[in-house]
Amino acid sequence: FFFAMRLFCLLAWSILLGCRAQTLQRYDLPEAQARLALCNDGSPAIYYSDAALPTTPGAKILVYLQGGGFCNSAAACAQRLVDNPELASTTAYSWPSTLSPDTVLLSDATLNPGFYDYIHVFVPYCSSDIWQGDRESSSATASLQFRGTRIVEAVIATLI
Repeated sequence: FFFAMRLFCLLAWSILLGCRAQTLQRYDLPEAQARLALCNDGSPAIYYSDAALPTTPGAKILVYLQGGGFCNSAAACAQRLVDNPELASTTAYSWPSTLSPDTVLLSDATLNPGFYDYIHVFVPYCSSDIWQGDRESSSATASLQFRGTRIVEAVIATLI
């Protein structure tokens, strides 16, 4: 009963507020391999957006970098790929072709008055380095890469 009531309330709010279905489309990062914009397992990073990129000059863009923590040893990082492949790979985990956003990625002025009219970009986290690494795979890293910096740079280069 509780679930049905919540669903009814959500539908009622959607109708009252005039919400429209919104999805973000999945895109491959152009030249991800050449730019070294790679996940832990070497798979190319991806992003989601509600608009075609690159953008026109002066476009307002909101980039949301997904969180997900980090690993601090070769063993922990290797285990992370097994336990949480969505945080370490774009191939071991099957990311969907579209995502339904929430919060700051919504294009609804009532629900997101500050950023509703921006181009919304969501970048899945797959580097386990808090977006700050640039390390190639080696025996010391359990053959995993840590390329968060390269992923962010490639996304920004794609936007402009």
